[in-house]
Amino acid sequence: MPFVKFHLSDTISDESRDAICEATQAALVRSLGVPVQDLFQIVHRHGAGELKADPTWPGGIRREQVLYIEMLMTRGYDDATKAAMYTAVSENLSACGVRREDIFIAVTENGGGDWLAGTA
Repeated sequence: MPFVKFHLSDTISDESRDAICEATQAALVRSLGVPVQDLFQIVHRHGAGELKADPTWPGGIRREQVLYIEMLMTRGYDDATKAAMYTAVSENLSACGVRREDIFIAVTENGGGDWLAGTA
């Protein structure tokens, strides 16, 4: 059950935003075996100048188009599985029109005891 936060430009259409969210979820289902219904996402839209990125970073991130994705998930995925997830997400987002060079994903992991979802 990854908890996913998207940080994207407020110039991105609602249709594109929804496609980005759906494509990311599909990639998590495919690469991590996440159940389809385990959907936990927040979208943060940012105005001009609020998204900063180093344009000299390899691949040439375009600051106005950078898509930051934060994922919080439980520990237990090995590096190969996470690499497959990064590939799946970038492939799916590329199919939505997001340049792979403009995708920046950061994963934070914690333990099962660090979550409460619904009831205690």
